[in-house]
Amino acid sequence: MSSALYVLFHIGYGMNLTEMVFLFFIGLLFCSLFMVTRNIFILWPFFQPMGQLITVVKEGLELPMIATLRFVELLILFLVFTWVLFRKEKKMKPANP
Repeated sequence: MSSALYVLFHIGYGMNLTEMVFLFFIGLLFCSLFMVTRNIFILWPFFQPMGQLITVVKEGLELPMIATLRFVELLILFLVFTWVLFRKEKKMKPANP
């Protein structure tokens, strides 16, 4: 189901059927990796942006500065969120004597 939704998300990009089938399998890969690791950090900021970077370099596309800034903003947000959750979990655990 998630792979089909991943493909539907990309319909507006004007991709052909071969590219859509490829995206379906990428969606299966994303789903499998998440199910095995149970960790969103395997998908973002590592797996998903690296795939995009490979496409940008391979096709000779120019990456807009705003896209780079947005990635850095989200990375900082993820790190802060993780730090807050880590501290909260640490406070909630009882101290071992």
